[in-house]
Formats: sequence, structure tokens, C-alpha cells
Amino acid sequence: MALLRALERTYGPAATWSLRFQAALSQVESMRRLMGEEYGPFLDCCVASFSRVYARIGRPMHPADAILDELRDRYGDADNEVVDVGYALVFGLQVILAGHGYEDFKEFIRVAADVPRHSPSPAVVEPVLA
Repeated sequence: MALLRALERTYGPAATWSLRFQAALSQVESMRRLMGEEYGPFLDCCVASFSRVYARIGRPMHPADAILDELRDRYGDADNEVVDVGYALVFGLQVILAGHGYEDFKEFIRVAADVPRHSPSPAVVEPVLA
């Protein structure tokens, strides 16, 4: 709920959002639920990656590559299922918001990254067994 309120302060009432923005909210809520306590630090890496995109001389770095570099700096190269899932979800978020442009993706992540500091951590999700 805190995420929705924070995003509504930036983008207006959710009822007026495009399908892409509604899907982006759902994607970030899934990240938060699945990643648990790594959600906040993971989003911090995403925010930190924004400065890497244009730091290269000549040609900007693809945002997904910048995020991956930032994640490697924080977590190393070891297998980490939570980070792998988070990366896949944030990459999907980039694709979802591609029609709105990179600036909207950055702002969406910045708003989402600020929320964990002001709301309780999500409950651990029990795995669903088929």
C-alpha cells in the first residue's frame, strides 16, 4: 500500500495509469514479496547503476548491463537465486516501461527504492507446491 501511495504522489491516481504502469506496479510488488530483505539493497544497486549508464565515454551503457555491473560489485559472481530473480524482474520492468522511456524507469525505481525505508518489511512468502 505504501508503494502505491508513493507512486500515486509521482504519477497521479492509479485509476488513470496506463496498462504499462499498472503492470510495473505489479512487477515491483512481486519483487518486494519474493526478495524479502534483499529487496531494499537490490533496489539501491539499481539506483546506483543509473550513474554508470552515461559514465562511459563514447557510447552509453545499456541500463541492464549497468545494473548487472552494480550487482556484481555488491554480491560478486557467486550464484544467488534471490539476486538472479530480482535481476530478471527488474529487466522485465525495463521492458514494461520501455514505451515510457528510460527516465520513467529510473523514476519508478527511485520511488520504489525509497519505500522500504518507510514501511515494514514484507512477510516471507511460503513456496507453493504443485
